[in-house]
Amino acid sequence: MLKEAQLAKHVVLDGSLTDMLLELRSCKKSQQELTEMINTHQSAIDILMSNKEEHEKKIHQVNVSHQKGEAKTQKLSTEPSVYKDECTEKLEACKNDIKKNEEIIKELQDQSDKKQNKIADLILHICKLEIKYEQHDKMLKEHDEHLAMLDGQGSKQGEQIAQQAEQLAQHCEQMAQQGEQMVQQGGNNQTRLEEDTRALIEEDVREGTFVSTKAVTDGLLLLKQNGVLLITGYAGTGKSRIGRHVLHMFCTENKSLKCIKLTLAEWDNMTNTKEKKDKLEDTMGSRAENLVLLFDDIFGETNSIYNREKDTPILDKVHAYVCKGNIKVIITIRDTVKRQCQEVFDSNRLFKSDFIDLSSKKYLLSKEEKHTILTKYMKTVHNSDFIESKGYVDCKGDLVLKNDEVSNITWENPVKGFPLAVYQFVHNNKYFELGSKFLTGQQKPC
Repeated sequence: MLKEAQLAKHVVLDGSLTDMLLELRSCKKSQQELTEMINTHQSAIDILMSNKEEHEKKIHQVNVSHQKGEAKTQKLSTEPSVYKDECTEKLEACKNDIKKNEEIIKELQDQSDKKQNKIADLILHICKLEIKYEQHDKMLKEHDEHLAMLDGQGSKQGEQIAQQAEQLAQHCEQMAQQGEQMVQQGGNNQTRLEEDTRALIEEDVREGTFVSTKAVTDGLLLLKQNGVLLITGYAGTGKSRIGRHVLHMFCTENKSLKCIKLTLAEWDNMTNTKEKKDKLEDTMGSRAENLVLLFDDIFGETNSIYNREKDTPILDKVHAYVCKGNIKVIITIRDTVKRQCQEVFDSNRLFKSDFIDLSSKKYLLSKEEKHTILTKYMKTVHNSDFIESKGYVDCKGDLVLKNDEVSNITWENPVKGFPLAVYQFVHNNKYFELGSKFLTGQQKPC
């Protein structure tokens, strides 16, 4: 039993050992397999490690490349801004250059247009010249033909010219005789005008009714200073009388002067005659010397008779003689006539000096001057003297004009002018009987 038990135990142990051996063999086999697997895995791990190193190298290269890329990227991000600024400046400069070039091109275009216009004008002018040249050439041909024809007539015309020369000599002799006659006639006309003027002045002096006023003293001064005295004013203010009185005073102070009252036409005839005499006698400079001229109502008494074409040359001649100092000139003209021909007074040099306007406040007659005028006329026409508080009394002692009437008359400013109104008043009995009413009815406001 024991043996059986031991045998059984050995059997069991043998079986266990066998199993263990089998397991051991199996483990060895598994160990080999595991070793192989470990080797395989180790190889795989080595490969992976090798791959890892390669990848790490690649990653390092990528990092280096990335860093370089970032540096380049940063550089590139900075460069565009600078480049943009540079491009902007260059662009502005280009724009300015383009603008300047456009202006230059426009200016050149304008110059080109002008030159083209000039060229067109020149071409047109050349065409006209060619036409004129053709016409001129045609005229020359005709003229040559005409000259050829005239050559045949030359001998006949020579005889005719000789006859005409003889006739011309006879005509010159006749003209010389006529010139001498005109000179003699002109001298006679001047003498007649001097005598007529002298008679007018002597009549004024004999009448004794003239009253010297501020207009006379100013007029005499203007005549001495300028050589020209122009007197204007409305009708009846005494223009003509003042002109004659200034003429008389000036010639009285200068005995060598001759006084002549005349018209522009008479002056023109007189100077033209003297010019012909100067040419005949060859004594230039002896014309119209030492004269004082009075052109009374120079362009008409009531309406203007001024003729620009005819009168302007005469006025210029008068001005020339005044400037030379040969003559002095007194001119009177009514204000209404002056307005009708105002252009000549605005344009002609003869009328550029100061003048006397009897219608202005400066030359209005004072009450005392009016009283003196009335007194002189009353003495001359009615042989009456003024007595204070009474009036004008005639030689018989009769009162012919009361004091209050006298006062009213001397206050008046009649439209027709006080000197003319008083002249009519004392010379017309109907007016004289009206007294101061005659002047009151035609009062002019001051």
